[in-house]
Amino acid sequence: MSRFLRRPAVPIVVLVFGFLLASLVSSPPSEAQEKAPTAPDFSAKNLKGKTIKLSDLLEEGPVLIDFWTTWCKPCKLELPELDRLHRKYEEHGFRVLAISQDDPKTVRKVKPYVEQRKYGMVVLVDPDREVGNEYSVRTYPTSFLVGEDGEILHFAQGYSKGDEKELEEKIRGLLELGPQTEAEEDER
Repeated sequence: MSRFLRRPAVPIVVLVFGFLLASLVSSPPSEAQEKAPTAPDFSAKNLKGKTIKLSDLLEEGPVLIDFWTTWCKPCKLELPELDRLHRKYEEHGFRVLAISQDDPKTVRKVKPYVEQRKYGMVVLVDPDREVGNEYSVRTYPTSFLVGEDGEILHFAQGYSKGDEKELEEKIRGLLELGPQTEAEEDER
């Protein structure tokens, strides 16, 4: 009789374990699992020495944070496209925050570089790379599209011509502007 009592225990354990495993796998993800990572808040100086805080800009709308340097060739290709997006969607609350990661030796080149190109986007300097380190930036350019709630909605490293098209669609979606018309696409 003791054999009979011991045998059913194995299938019961397997059934209970299987049930628990199935419930874990099929259960909906928790809110923490669904939520996108939050962008760390920071303050940094613009080219005029004024302190700009990310959370202040997010009160107006979504922000694209772009980390770049004056010596980075892909950055030089990307920045005019980011400035175009900034100007195009600024009236809708969108901002581009271009954060120079030039070190103390090359940071003096940032202001003339930006002024010569007449960029309208917000340009900050981070010569000690405190903000860049907060975002674990190791490659240039690196960008983060941040929603008004502070969630990072898009992340990109590097730049290839045409990347701005995908980014623009994400921006338009955030701003609830719908797909671009042919006339808007021709404006590029």
